[in-house]
Amino acid sequence: MGFSESKMDSLKLVMQEQADSTQVITLVKYARSIVYENAYLSEQCAILALRKLKDLDSTKSYNLGNLATAYSILGQLKKNTGDFELALEYQLKTAEIMEGLQNSIGLASVYNDLGIIYKTMKLYESAFKYYLKSHNMCKSIGLDRGTIMTANNLGTILVELEKFDEALSFYNLALVKSDSLEYLNGKAIALNNIGELYSFQGKFNLALEKFEQALIADSMTNDQFGVIYTMLNISTLGIKSSELEKSRHYLATSLKLAKENRSKQILAECYKVYSKYYEKVSNYNKALRYRDTFQLYNDSVYNEIKSNQILEMQTKYETEKKEKDLAEQ
Repeated sequence: MGFSESKMDSLKLVMQEQADSTQVITLVKYARSIVYENAYLSEQCAILALRKLKDLDSTKSYNLGNLATAYSILGQLKKNTGDFELALEYQLKTAEIMEGLQNSIGLASVYNDLGIIYKTMKLYESAFKYYLKSHNMCKSIGLDRGTIMTANNLGTILVELEKFDEALSFYNLALVKSDSLEYLNGKAIALNNIGELYSFQGKFNLALEKFEQALIADSMTNDQFGVIYTMLNISTLGIKSSELEKSRHYLATSLKLAKENRSKQILAECYKVYSKYYEKVSNYNKALRYRDTFQLYNDSVYNEIKSNQILEMQTKYETEKKEKDLAEQ
């Protein structure tokens, strides 16, 4: 018997003396607590909670709340594995339930998750729509960190839409608010975002200044993924500005950390930047080899994306919502 199966059996033994509604609460809480530690077991717990909820009173708000949480956990798990089609399906179900419950905190979270999924799919108008919903919700209920993160997220979408001045305004809002709260993670993200924008605009010295400040903030919080991404930003900037020794140094460190963390998505980014580096130094054989490696990792993350089905799912959700609103008028 595998470790996950053994843990699930132990959990079922604990739940034997519990009422059905309490069992659902136990499953949902446990599933949420191990999303990153044990994705497989988390998914099994969430699915079992959904099965048990079918036999409970769906008009009770606490049952609906648990239903939304189970869907949200499944959405998060599918997003983490790159299955964005299912992630979107689960998160749209979560949003529909949260809207019915008028759960502001839950809505702020799920709207942001929907923005992330749409951004990954390069559906930027939809991403902006949901990020803005989340940002406004966070401001209205006083969620400071949520306000910071959604401001950063909005800025990234505005860059994609080539609205650079508006993007910088949101980034600066996030930076100022992070400083006032001494929130280092939010500060590092805002600094990286500003640095990327300056790099795109050819303001290399300003970009490097922001990236170096971000690296300090990431290191202070021991955020390994943040450190890797910031180093990759410095490496990319070095390629653009022809500071190749600096670029190679940060690339080597990034790849070492990425391998230690075993993240396919981060490894893909490392190999992508390596390909650009070797192209810059005219080593085209290595550039091609690293490009192929990047593509291999990238495809393994994104090969299940189906844009048409996602758009159809979004249309279905919006139509059903409008019909429900009309029926209640």
